[in-house]
Amino acid sequence: MDTPSATSPLAPEDGHDLAAVIEAAQFAHQRWADDLVANLLAGQTEHPDAQAPDAHHLCAFGQWYYKAAHPPQLVRQSQFAALEGQHRQMHDAARLLLRTPPGSDRAQAYLQFAEASRRLILSLRQLIRALLVDHFSTDPLTGIANRQQMQAQLQKGIFHALEEGHPACLALADIDHFKRVNDSHGHEAGDAVLRIFAALLQESLRENDRVYRYGGEEFLIFLDHLDATRAEAVLERMRAHVAETPITLPNSADVVHITASFGLAQMVAGEPLRALIRRADEALYEAKKNGRNCIRVWGDPPALPA
Repeated sequence: MDTPSATSPLAPEDGHDLAAVIEAAQFAHQRWADDLVANLLAGQTEHPDAQAPDAHHLCAFGQWYYKAAHPPQLVRQSQFAALEGQHRQMHDAARLLLRTPPGSDRAQAYLQFAEASRRLILSLRQLIRALLVDHFSTDPLTGIANRQQMQAQLQKGIFHALEEGHPACLALADIDHFKRVNDSHGHEAGDAVLRIFAALLQESLRENDRVYRYGGEEFLIFLDHLDATRAEAVLERMRAHVAETPITLPNSADVVHITASFGLAQMVAGEPLRALIRRADEALYEAKKNGRNCIRVWGDPPALPA
């Protein structure tokens, strides 16, 4: 059996081209299966690695699957977890095939092995497709849904809200004075702040709410089954969580504190999505104009100067 080396296509990946990594895993499996069948046709049935109880750990595919430090975007795919059982079943079928003497029983054992091998390859191809969908619908910096995915999901969420007759709200959140972080600490620190800010927003959301990277330091939040009053309470918890959480910057001992401003608008029946976003943006502008680190609801009277 071939074993991955430091230069093997199955060496631990850096996360930049996971589809190519999965294709290499598929190629390694196919080569292993072809070699096993070729050897069997030549009358060679002694394959200690293939007949071992832990054979699924010994092949090149197994060494990659079990030993590599897989990135989160791969591990979170449901197809990735399913590979383990399918890979073991394929090795169980291979072990049975090698132990079956020539004749009709071996032919049946081969068909079982071939079917298990095809199922594994199919799962690998499905995993590649899922990774590509994830790649094009996820913001690479923060790991949350990007603007492209936002359009489709918001249209669907708003349609369901209107169809079922329940309220929904949309908010825009913007990090206050974000440029100061970049100017004082560099863009790497700014990227870290954006990642942590996105995580803080998600921690404060309910199960059916969604947050999207809208652009720059601006994020869009969809609050389902809430009117403006209850949505504002959710955003207030979010605003306080952000303001109270210190952020330790990477590669330094520096700690920064950030705040965020929020603009909120409640959905109106028949209103286009772009109009709803525009109203939330107008409310965000009011929040910025009235001191930042606060929430403004579209349609509320302007706050009086302090």
